[in-house]
Amino acid sequence: MILTLAKLFGAISELNVVFTYYTEWIAEYHQSRTGLMFLQQEIDDFMTALEAQLEQERKAREAQAAEGDWTVVVLHKEGK
Repeated sequence: MILTLAKLFGAISELNVVFTYYTEWIAEYHQSRTGLMFLQQEIDDFMTALEAQLEQERKAREAQAAEGDWTVVVLHKEGK
């Protein structure tokens, strides 16, 4: 099979288009990703808010139990 110059340039042109598309896709992908520091900050903020909410719910349950002359007993089970 004889490879003509036109076929060679056509193949190179097609590879160039694919390579260009690939590099554009990679650049777009990296721009769409949030940074690791930003993601960690969002996780920390969420966990802080969740812990505050859980603490508030725990205090509300304890206050409700204390209103009815109940004694709140907390069991600290030790592992074997």
